[in-house]
Amino acid sequence: MIAIAVDTENNSDGVANAQDEFPYNATEWVDTDGDGVGDNADADNDNDGVPDVSDTFPLDPTETNDLDGDGTGDNSDLDIDGDGHFNGADAYPYDPTEWLDSDGFANTNDAFPTNSGEWRDQDLDGIGDNQDQDIDGDGVVNTRDAFPMDALEWNDIDGDGVGDNTDSDIDGDGVANANDKFPKNPNEWSDTDNDHVGDNTDTDDDGDGVSDVRDDFPLDASRSVDVERLTKEREAEPDAPDLTIGLVVLGICLMMGILMAGLLMSKEGKARRELDERLAEMQYEDADDDNNVADHDDFDTTAENED
Repeated sequence: MIAIAVDTENNSDGVANAQDEFPYNATEWVDTDGDGVGDNADADNDNDGVPDVSDTFPLDPTETNDLDGDGTGDNSDLDIDGDGHFNGADAYPYDPTEWLDSDGFANTNDAFPTNSGEWRDQDLDGIGDNQDQDIDGDGVVNTRDAFPMDALEWNDIDGDGVGDNTDSDIDGDGVANANDKFPKNPNEWSDTDNDHVGDNTDTDDDGDGVSDVRDDFPLDASRSVDVERLTKEREAEPDAPDLTIGLVVLGICLMMGILMAGLLMSKEGKARRELDERLAEMQYEDADDDNNVADHDDFDTTAENED
């Protein structure tokens, strides 16, 4: 009888064909996750999404970490951090130095570990921030501090969220502080005459004594009248009537009036003098009676009428 030898290990990798998932590949024999890639070549043998180099349990798809190093994966470990407190009763199951907390902050991060009402002291003044009237210790109380948690800022005049100490345009008027005569007044930025009254308010910007509304050059103290403009305006005006003739005529009329008045007054004076002389003669030369009183008969009406 002839004996026939049967090869039970084809690839000489030391793993019998029956146990070798890659009987014809001497470099592979196991495929843990069944993805067709042998474990020796597979970067994630258990196919749990964590590369083998970062997987504490590279062949266990249900585990990846072992925080306390006790050989039990964190997903199964009842005391993950190994501090002697079961996870359910441990406020910090991943911190072996902490397990109790009454204020939500671990003792290692709590400025007041025994005070459940305080946990932070930003300015390190020994007063917890919850009670501190000046949290950042900048000398400005919280209620008046636009930045109560920033010791370098406290005001924000333009409300742009940038503190005045950092803001390049404190009042937000569009003019940088370096060029703004009134960096904290959004309504003013220039002061041409340096009288400390902003040009927007000043009625005489250049301080030349001429109000802006009458000043052709309100920002130039050396001049206030635009001669060229006035010349053009005058040239454009219609010619004014010549008043010389009118004045001459008026003068002549006045002279004639004065002369006529004088003439009338002269005639009236002469007539009055003649009348007075006639009366005087009649009073003292009554030829018909001796009473020296002039009467009707003493008047020579004929002569008078002839005159």
